[in-house]
Amino acid sequence: MRRYLLSVSILCLMLLAPACGEHGLNVSFPDPTVGALPLAEEPSFAHPDWLTTSRDVNVRIHGLAVAPLSGRPPADRQALRDHAQAAVHAHERHMTQRVIEHITRTLEEHGRGDLAWQSTRLMSATTPMKIDTEALRVRYEFALHVRATPELFHLLAPHQRVDPKFEIEVAESWWGDSESSITLRLTEDRAPDAFLPYPAMAKDGAIDIAVHVGDGSSATDPAEARIEETGLSLLDTGWKHPSMANFGPLEADSAPFTRAATLNGADSELRLTLIQELASDRGAARRLSSGLLTSLTTRDIVILRDLEPSVEAAVARAVGLSTTSSAAAIEGRPEAQLILVHRTSDTPWSHPGVDSVRANAGRDFMELRTTEPSTDAVLEGLLAGLTLTDSGDRHVPLSINGLHNLAAKNANQALHLSVWGLDDNPLLNPYGSDAELCGACASPGVCGAAGNLCVGGGGDGTCGLACSSDAACPTGYRCSTLDLEPSLDFLPRQCVPRSGTCAK
Repeated sequence: MRRYLLSVSILCLMLLAPACGEHGLNVSFPDPTVGALPLAEEPSFAHPDWLTTSRDVNVRIHGLAVAPLSGRPPADRQALRDHAQAAVHAHERHMTQRVIEHITRTLEEHGRGDLAWQSTRLMSATTPMKIDTEALRVRYEFALHVRATPELFHLLAPHQRVDPKFEIEVAESWWGDSESSITLRLTEDRAPDAFLPYPAMAKDGAIDIAVHVGDGSSATDPAEARIEETGLSLLDTGWKHPSMANFGPLEADSAPFTRAATLNGADSELRLTLIQELASDRGAARRLSSGLLTSLTTRDIVILRDLEPSVEAAVARAVGLSTTSSAAAIEGRPEAQLILVHRTSDTPWSHPGVDSVRANAGRDFMELRTTEPSTDAVLEGLLAGLTLTDSGDRHVPLSINGLHNLAAKNANQALHLSVWGLDDNPLLNPYGSDAELCGACASPGVCGAAGNLCVGGGGDGTCGLACSSDAACPTGYRCSTLDLEPSLDFLPRQCVPRSGTCAK
């Protein structure tokens, strides 16, 4: 019987403990001239970013496009904008198809038709555009997000290290046969990273997590069996549950698994409820079960695993992550909430089509997706990361990318990540300030909040500061990926001095 949570948790507790070796978790400063350098421009949080594994990159293929207007343009200003927006959406679909055809043809010409890649066109209710009623044209910025290994983009724009681009031919009008050339540029999108708002989640004295497991078509084992396996793993790693052995049917009102923890300096606890989503829980007209409604309106973290597509769609409509408005949208929620969907599919869960998704400062969205059925190791690794504690039972905050790295370790395939709503979350350790930064240390326990690591070898370590962005670090510091062994690469990046040494 698998015990993935056990192995991860014990490993982390040992390596974060002061008693681990002579000096706790000590790592060397990386060479400040290589690796972990910031991008020329920090990524924008204005759009979702797409991340798979370290071998893949996310590239935005974009350029100025012209959509033809059909018929006589309306005289009313709003009607004209609606008419033009419809033309742009139709042209975006046409452009997407032409780009996909170009990529496919390029790969086949180079004998790399087997190279895996995925594209995502981000839907939006409105697109910035310039309308020309005399020429019956609408100018807009086309963008298609493509995820693949760097080889694909080298084939699309060979020998172009600066401003890589390529051209495609696109019809000039709906009614004509003539085509014009459009230049499309390749811009790498580095997925932004941030910590979850853990202090806000723990304000009521606990971080409350609910995992809803269904019997979707991609599930290889019954939900009840998968829940039992996860429950036993939780018990093996120090969690408590009243039954301790025979859980019985786990529903929304079942007792949660609990574990004592220090959250933001206060004695608190972690709560985790495993819930089996049964088809009988829902009427034909009500696609959200009472358990899902309870979780979406009260719990800090809601994880959805292998739900039926109709239920996934209902959740998307209920929380605003859908291209269509819904009268069933729910408003109540905790002060801070993460909704995470873990599923098997060739396509992303849902495109954010309403502005309220990005404007909602209190709710974040993540999707972890595999294209082939995965084991429960992904879910168990994710839970281990969300509830990681050190030897003093202090909750260790992991960033979004740290959670993804940990969940991906036993996925046995690419684990695709989609993220929305990171803009209002902290980029530095949410549990602590920079008061101990560069202070002398022999173990992480003296570096302030959990997650700040003791950096450096021997007995001359210095304290780092957990971070997710260069821009967040104090002046003279950068957010560096430390030289850790692969089993620990999910631990937070640290603010370290750009010079490579701390001023004494």
